[in-house]
Amino acid sequence: MTPDTPLMFFSALTLWALSHALYASQGNRQLFWWGLVGGCLGLAGDSKYTALFLALGIAGFVLCSSRRLWCRLGPWVSAGTAGLMVMPVLWWNATHHWASFAKQGGRAGVWHPARALDFLGELLAGQIGLATPLVFLCICIGLWRLWQSKQVSVLLWCLIPGGLIFIAHACGDRVQANWPSVLYPALALVGGGAGRYWKSAVVSSAFLCVAVTFQALWEPLPLAAHWNPILRQTAGWNRLADYLEKRAQEQGAQALVFEDYALASIMAYYHPERTIIIGQDVRWSYLGGLSRRTMDHVLIVRDVGYVFSGKDIVIRSTQRGARVRGYHVQYSEHVTGALLP
Repeated sequence: MTPDTPLMFFSALTLWALSHALYASQGNRQLFWWGLVGGCLGLAGDSKYTALFLALGIAGFVLCSSRRLWCRLGPWVSAGTAGLMVMPVLWWNATHHWASFAKQGGRAGVWHPARALDFLGELLAGQIGLATPLVFLCICIGLWRLWQSKQVSVLLWCLIPGGLIFIAHACGDRVQANWPSVLYPALALVGGGAGRYWKSAVVSSAFLCVAVTFQALWEPLPLAAHWNPILRQTAGWNRLADYLEKRAQEQGAQALVFEDYALASIMAYYHPERTIIIGQDVRWSYLGGLSRRTMDHVLIVRDVGYVFSGKDIVIRSTQRGARVRGYHVQYSEHVTGALLP
């Protein structure tokens, strides 16, 4: 499970509460709905930091609306409630060197403008794939109609900050397909403006959902192991761990070293007790209690994806021998990293 699931849930609840807050009568009832907006928005922020983009959109609408919403008590109650809900996250970061903010904010430091077209294309293709083509078409139609109406829409405000930031980021680095999930509840509502096209979109999406579920459970269509997400994540780890241990013993290596955080974690789970696992990813420093160790003779293991041939390439495979992933194994000396349990 990723944090996108609670993020989308609380983002949807935020929009639902906001729809009531904007049209509730003045008084305690309106304050209740604005407070619920803040509470749901804060929980979305606790789920994933991209909820900040939704907060910026709502704040922009409140400040720029002709209804002068910023002069009313409700939005300020909402802001205070949201602040209280995210206070545990702020407190934890303040007492842990702002670790999670530094980690997530560090993505902005990567910039490869020469690949902007590649990244933008991947972002577009990922959104079409996740939404399914007809649903994506409905969203585009809804956005066009909303823009043509020339009305200040709260939904448009909820989409603009995140949309601009993700597009700007894609001009220099990859945007994973799930990152814009904070926008999905608002996009779904916008897509409702496509009218009759929604019926075809719902039917096609249901068909694709059933087809994917059927394939995952019974595999009627044979897929190469490296294209099967279940096999890619789960197959062959025991055999890979046994092989790496045997090779380390043959070459007199004291430890196996992994630069990748996920690969180091998996090998630490599967490795035999007599094999030392060293992790070099900076994230290991965030965990207290892990000592650093310098080893004189080690094997460094790197994930090379779908490269299955070449010198010092080790292949992770299924029980039936289907190739899943390739790893480059290199002997080295005097390597320092976190000693994994």
